Amino acid sequence: MDLSIIMVNIDEHEYETVEDMLKDINLIVDNTLEYNPDNYHEERMVRHRACLLKDFAHELVERELDPAFEKTCQEIKIARRIRGASKTKFAPQYIDCDDEEKTAQEKEQLQEQIGSRDQGNDHPNLFFFC
Repeated sequence: MDLSIIMVNIDEHEYETVEDMLKDINLIVDNTLEYNPDNYHEERMVRHRACLLKDFAHELVERELDPAFEKTCQEIKIARRIRGASKTKFAPQYIDCDDEEKTAQEKEQLQEQIGSRDQGNDHPNLFFFC
């Protein structure tokens, strides 16, 4: 687990609650403290920065989010489980078209998708990063 995985999980709507995200941040910090003993200066800095990350994340959530937001997220999470619904059903889909390794045919297909998006808007939740 690292910060890039947390960012991917946020982008892909994997976290149903703020608590789920904070658990992953806590896991990063716990692993950092476990596998970086405080024998050397560099390791102490890594441990210190991990603790700062945890403190900052928890403070940001506490300061910026409405306390009722987490309760609402918990209720939605429970309701989804009862219904058997997917947490990513209405999440937007992303197409990265800035890849230099794409073939000419793949680029043409992406251009067609972009053109159809502008004309018919068949995929209202489809985002293009170009």
